[in-house]
Amino acid sequence: MFVYDEITGRAYENPPHSGRLVPRPPGAVAPCRIAGVGCAKGTPEKQRGLNPANLAAYRHYRECRATGRFPDDAIVRRNAAIIRAQEESHEREAWADFRNSLLARLR
Repeated sequence: MFVYDEITGRAYENPPHSGRLVPRPPGAVAPCRIAGVGCAKGTPEKQRGLNPANLAAYRHYRECRATGRFPDDAIVRRNAAIIRAQEESHEREAWADFRNSLLARLR
């Protein structure tokens, strides 16, 4: 219904900080529905975001990691292992993308 900044995820306001949101022009398609663009979280019908239980587990993991204190619990250990494996995979992909971009500039 409104125009959003895709980087910040916040709705545009006119004038800025007025609370008056900018409506999406009639017939304009939401970015999540544009082929080749899409949204990281998918569409309302086909979401790719975390469900409430997984979001709670991820928040708990981040809190434990920030403090360096994890409860001695089998479920917490299992969740932490799964989440950390995904973080490591993402870090490897990001590093590979950076390295490939750097090498391409050197050629």
